[in-house]
Amino acid sequence: MQDMDTRITELEIRLALQDDTIDVLNKQISELYEQLASQQKQLQLLYRKFSEAADNQMSTSGNEPPPHY
Repeated sequence: MQDMDTRITELEIRLALQDDTIDVLNKQISELYEQLASQQKQLQLLYRKFSEAADNQMSTSGNEPPPHY
């Protein structure tokens, strides 16, 4: 009977440790998701600014004489 109690206790301990591990991993995944979302927003902003700069350069480069004049 004591062997059965020991096994149950060990299983309960393992279950508690697994629950803690799952909680830690869940928090890490949430943090990584937030970082990813932030980086995606930054990348979209950079892409927009790059596109605007390229558009501005294309529109002004047609009106200016080449640099060798």
